[in-house]
Parts: sequence; C-alpha cells; structure tokens
Amino acid sequence: MFARLEELPLPTVVAVQGLCLAAGLEVALTADIVVAAESARFAQVERHIGTTTLLGGRSGWRSAPESARAKQIVFDGDQYSAQQFADWNIINHVVPDDDLLSLRRAAGRRYAAGPTRAWPRAKALIRGYVDGGIRDGDRAILESAAPLFDTEDMRAGVRTLLELGGRNFLGRSSSPVR
Repeated sequence: MFARLEELPLPTVVAVQGLCLAAGLEVALTADIVVAAESARFAQVERHIGTTTLLGGRSGWRSAPESARAKQIVFDGDQYSAQQFADWNIINHVVPDDDLLSLRRAAGRRYAAGPTRAWPRAKALIRGYVDGGIRDGDRAILESAAPLFDTEDMRAGVRTLLELGGRNFLGRSSSPVR
C-alpha cells in the first residue's frame, strides 16, 4: 500500500487533525505534503503495547531527517505537537484548525493546475535520492528529465518564461492542465 501511494504520478496531500498515531502516522507520512492543524498530535505508541511499528515504519521513518529523531519518536512513544514535527522537518505545514481543510484543498488545486507531466519524474528523482543517496539521484536526472523536453508542458513553460522574463514568470505558465 505504501509503495502504491508513494508512486502515484501526482503530489499527494494529507490533512491531519486530532491524534495521528501508529499506523495512521505511517500512512500520513507516505503523502508528499502533510498539512496539520495546530492542535494535531503525533505519536508512535507501539512501545506502550510491547511491539514495534506494525507496518514496518516504512513510510516516514526511512525518510525522516535524522535516524536519531526517528528512533526517539519510536522508542519514547511520546506525543508530539504539529509544530514540533514541522520544526523537525517531518511534516510540511501547520495551520490554524479552522483553516485546515480549505488550505489542504488549496494545496491540492495548486499542484493539479498548470504543468503536471513532471510530477511523476520529480517524485522518482526524490525517491531515488532518499533510497540510494545523492549519486543515485544524480544518475536518474538524465533518465527522468530528458523526456520532459518533448512535452507541451515544458514547451509552454519555456515560452512563458521567455515572454514574461524571470521576475514575472512564477505561477503563470500557459501550459494546459492535464
């Protein structure tokens, strides 16, 4: 299941509110972007029931910024705030509780609009770096990026860049939405 979520050909966005524990946390961390309400709390609680992560910790822990931090979260079994997880670069955004769903929807719309052909290739490059290190990530660039030169997404994006210039370009690509 985790591999299928990670390999979706588009950015995945998850919204977290309330308690996000154990398997729920592992599923949430499989998403590309995690938006959490200020009141959200995160924990791996398996230590309290005498087990380890039952889903293998496959998702978020292997890409946690530091293995020492992942060990702390798993071994302590403590609850951590959304802000703490954001400060540790485990989740992306912390937002007011009342804004959670609208901001999650806005993020989804943002990623769905404009040039989308590069998403699966960008995700593969990042995954290659996480799994195999910088050398594997570097090796994958030509394989992943070169075919994008033949897409209307890239041609339209480059056309817009040349027409508007670098200062006025961001967010204004004329590429068709697919």
